[in-house]
Amino acid sequence: MLSAYAAASKTAVPQIARVIQTPTVRPETILEVAESIDAQARGIEEAVRYGQQKRAEVVTAIVTANQSMSESSQRLSRTVVDLVIRAKEPVALPAGPQLPAALLEQAPAVVPAPR
Repeated sequence: MLSAYAAASKTAVPQIARVIQTPTVRPETILEVAESIDAQARGIEEAVRYGQQKRAEVVTAIVTANQSMSESSQRLSRTVVDLVIRAKEPVALPAGPQLPAALLEQAPAVVPAPR
């Protein structure tokens, strides 16, 4: 019996020791995890740059729109001022139409004389 134990353990113990000493993670798995982390970091960096660019575009659009609205407001103010200034000046009306003589002769009968 002791010899059977010795024979069995002679091959079993080295195999058990080898299993115990074998890492639970393969080197390929560690490299895959490292590559994944690198790709994630690159993706985050790209997303940050993308976000910065898009926010800069929004700021530029706000500034451009603000300038445009300011210019429109100034133009409108100038137009209103011009209209107010011109409103103080008498308006020159065009000459009335030339009426036929027959119509002018009948006018006293149609239009009462002023009192």
